[in-house]
Amino acid sequence: MASKDKLLANAQKFLSKGQIPKAIGEYQKLVEANPKDVRNRQKLAELLSREKRNEEALTEYEAVAKHYTETGFYLKAIAVFKQMQKIEPSRVDIYHRLAELNEKQGLVGNALTEYRNLVSFYDQNEMHYEAIEVLEKMAELDPDNLNVAAKIAESYKATDQTDEALQKFQEIISPLASKGEHTKVIKLYERFLDICPEEGTSRLPLAVSLLNTGSAEKAIQILKGLLKHSPEDADVNKALTDAYVANQDYANARLTLKHLLKQKDKD
Repeated sequence: MASKDKLLANAQKFLSKGQIPKAIGEYQKLVEANPKDVRNRQKLAELLSREKRNEEALTEYEAVAKHYTETGFYLKAIAVFKQMQKIEPSRVDIYHRLAELNEKQGLVGNALTEYRNLVSFYDQNEMHYEAIEVLEKMAELDPDNLNVAAKIAESYKATDQTDEALQKFQEIISPLASKGEHTKVIKLYERFLDICPEEGTSRLPLAVSLLNTGSAEKAIQILKGLLKHSPEDADVNKALTDAYVANQDYANARLTLKHLLKQKDKD
């Protein structure tokens, strides 16, 4: 076999003449002679990609990316995986590996972007269970991200995991309600009201937020519904009393308050 210098010279000559297939042949010989030569292997991958020999290009890129990952050159590995992503944008494993590498490199924003792209792909293909796994990873990286948390709840809902969806939704709502972010609470309920049962108190934060944003009448309707299922619930009775007062229905406010005080006396 010709020497490395000779093979490189031949490859450069063919490239200068635009003879890409012949240049590929020389680079293949170089890589065969020295499989650990990642620089020439990467050049081979680039040339194969230019010739639309995508499967071969991906194989060579994969070897280069593996080398950079194993040796801790994460930024170089990321660049190689990005090239692979351009060739085959539907390969979900590439999104995963890009996200993991960006995370290792401390580039959390980039990792989240890759995960978002992956979630988008899963959504388009109605792969909701897979989307949930990725969203959970995103939540670990960005625990205060309301959109990610809501997306997890929506994905549970899409897979008929209603109990899990409701639990996640309540985890989102509770701190928002405590901080008095009533507009956000109302908007979230617009997306998730159908998973909140009429019995119990899962709709109570919605009623309180409506009351605090000037919609006392709507709040009253919700609270009266809750009261049918939980007539002794102190929080529901107190909120209903406040709603009647806000709606200037003082007679019903007095009746509800009297009932509330009677319950407190029993306790």
